Amino acid sequence: MTRINFFHQSVPEICDLFKDEVIRRYVESTLAYVLNELEIEEPGRIIDEVIELATTYVNIERDYEKPAHDFLVKEGVTEKIPEKLSNRAELIYSQISPHLLPGLVLDMGCGDGKVGELAYLDRHAVTLADVYEHKNILDLCTRRSGLDFVLFEQGKEVPITEKYDNALLLTVNHHSNNPMQTTLDTARLVRKGGRIIVIESVYGIKTEQEEDIHYGERSAMMGLNFKLLDHEKQMFANIFFDHFYNRVIHYSDDPKNKVNVPFNFCTPGGWKMFFEDLGLEQERVVYLGNDQLTVPEYHTLHVLKK
Repeated sequence: MTRINFFHQSVPEICDLFKDEVIRRYVESTLAYVLNELEIEEPGRIIDEVIELATTYVNIERDYEKPAHDFLVKEGVTEKIPEKLSNRAELIYSQISPHLLPGLVLDMGCGDGKVGELAYLDRHAVTLADVYEHKNILDLCTRRSGLDFVLFEQGKEVPITEKYDNALLLTVNHHSNNPMQTTLDTARLVRKGGRIIVIESVYGIKTEQEEDIHYGERSAMMGLNFKLLDHEKQMFANIFFDHFYNRVIHYSDDPKNKVNVPFNFCTPGGWKMFFEDLGLEQERVVYLGNDQLTVPEYHTLHVLKK
């Protein structure tokens, strides 16, 4: 069954992605990069099993998400993810910190709160906000940094009235059912002249596009393989890996802990027009490329002025 996302694009079922042989080969080669990064033995056998489950399910959660997750647990894949992601917050903070203004920071969709904590340690006053409370938040807010955390409901206005100098939307919009509402509600909480810093998984990247920051040979090869896909297939690749990372690797039986995946992807130019239509000036876009090897999506960073 085909869905329509916020940008009126057709979103195919995961199983239907593999009807395209180019996408199948791309997924196989990119999963090989990920598993090699995790130092997993016999990656080919694991890739074959994941794709078999991804192409033959009747019920996606029962027949693909859970059994694929359980298989990856048994094969020791999931236990290596935290170690490889241990410096993810540091990487992201290194990307956003040059663009932060002095003063207050609101981290919208903060996840585990680690990026916000780094901003706090860098002498910013920080508020965390999300639609679910990550298991790390309680420890972070009560024992380590004493940061404020605001829990809000998807689709509802964030219950905050304070104005911030900076707001962060880090890979948040493509998980929001309504990116316009999310961005406007974030902008409401930013003072005039303040900044909103966005990182997004994007498609529509031309082959000749050069990245502004470089993260090594493996990252460059993943980025090149992505750019060799046509733009529709780039979006399809994002759909697979966004779902795989959030709903398979991080599978949860609890509906409250399932990451929302409406697949609201856009091109860098499309995001620029989207932000400008909302009255936000894009001061800069930074092409990060495939900067996170265990999260194999192409990222751009957008610096917005209210």
